[in-house]
Amino acid sequence: MKNKALALTLTMALLVFLLVPVPKAQSAEFSAPERVLTFLTDVAKLDTAKYNVTLVSDNVDYPPDLGGLPEESGKLILESIESKLHIIWTFYNKTLFYCYLYVDKGSPFYTQTPSANVLDEADAFLQRYQNYTGDSDCQTFRNVLDTVTEIKDMTTVVGNTKLTIDAGSYVGVGFDWIRTFNGADYTKLSVSFFDNGAFSAFGDTRHIYKIGGTEVNVSKDEAISMARKRAENLTFWVNMGNNTIHVTDFTIVDDRVDALLLTAPREPLVLYPYWKVNLYLDKLYPGNVYGFTFDIWADKGELYYGNLLFFMGGSSSGGGSSSGGGTSSTPTIDPSTKLPTETTSTPPIEYPPEDSTTPTTPPAESKSQQPAGFLGTTLPMEYGYTIVAVIMVSIAAAAGYLLHKRRK
Repeated sequence: MKNKALALTLTMALLVFLLVPVPKAQSAEFSAPERVLTFLTDVAKLDTAKYNVTLVSDNVDYPPDLGGLPEESGKLILESIESKLHIIWTFYNKTLFYCYLYVDKGSPFYTQTPSANVLDEADAFLQRYQNYTGDSDCQTFRNVLDTVTEIKDMTTVVGNTKLTIDAGSYVGVGFDWIRTFNGADYTKLSVSFFDNGAFSAFGDTRHIYKIGGTEVNVSKDEAISMARKRAENLTFWVNMGNNTIHVTDFTIVDDRVDALLLTAPREPLVLYPYWKVNLYLDKLYPGNVYGFTFDIWADKGELYYGNLLFFMGGSSSGGGSSSGGGTSSTPTIDPSTKLPTETTSTPPIEYPPEDSTTPTTPPAESKSQQPAGFLGTTLPMEYGYTIVAVIMVSIAAAAGYLLHKRRK
């Protein structure tokens, strides 16, 4: 009977483990929420063990500008009696592109108290991120950070690395380490901290965008000259109520022009430098048109995009108020002189407003809305299952022991 009791105990234990899912932490593939929690724990030093974690949304898309690569975005709620946070994130091709931490109640719990010296905390963050990713650029970024002695709005360039510090943004003190060549900025790593040094936000475009070229063969003045020449023959149409106006006579002022050296993909996810030139008119023309904008590749000297600059809203004519008259459709360049279609610019890392609930709207049938899991924790559910398994095995063992005692 003793052997039968032991066999029954082992059988029950085996059945329990066969029915319990294996934790995802042991799988080769990690979900986006698990990757976010790992980043927050290992790099931001957030003490996630002190929170009940609820997955609010977890969405996957394949936008055309990523060339078929996956874009994952979502939201987590971390809540305890004293503290409540929500986290929003975006991954491009399973690499963290953006993560922001909102404090809804109390203060975040950390496994390591952040340094009140934000410069020291930024340096420590870079070191942890390097350990987390193996990213050798972090050492270069730390070396540039070593040249800074105080927190203030500033820009410094060392070699091909530009560091900008925003000392007063609504997300706290912001640091941007930017790859820059010949005056054009390409990819960057960004991190922000609250005033007490606690983690606030993170972004990194370096792992999704490649640098295709850095040569600037067209000067600023040459780009402006090209834009002025192209604008000479432009006309545009404006629909105003039941009338269509063809604007052919306008004046471009000579004393005001903007020309910025920027970067954009000429092919998917590969960046090249270009000049963005804005020319301005002497007054508001029909459709609230006040100028023209042109994009010119700085390495090839080719104009690849042009359009009108106009205010949205009601129509105006001859500089009158935009609140009067009939409504105006979007003004368009005359089809006979239509310019090429704009190449998608590099998406900037822009932190959403504090009342943002989620970066994307999950579908109605999204399975990310889950009931509270074991001990109130929704993510990862597998850990709750594992604890249940241990308890059930213990119950099975106890049952086997009592059966054995009764048979004796």
